Amino acid sequence: MSADGGRTVKIEGAINGQDLISELSRVCEKHGSKSEFARKSGIPVSAISDILSGRRAMNDTMANALGYVRPTFYVPARRSQL
Repeated sequence: MSADGGRTVKIEGAINGQDLISELSRVCEKHGSKSEFARKSGIPVSAISDILSGRRAMNDTMANALGYVRPTFYVPARRSQL
């Protein structure tokens, strides 16, 4: 617990959005091309290109195809007065 009574949670293997885009690039290279990864993943090559170029944000479908999920959790909006 931190000094203010909050908790820090570390999730092993967690990466940020930019790292996930780098992972997409790496996976495309591993498959030989964006087209090949698109074919194997069922995701349109245009979506892959748009994410890699910054025209589209990373989304859950693409993250899932890369083997990642976006967790849902809640944090307190303010300290409890209880």
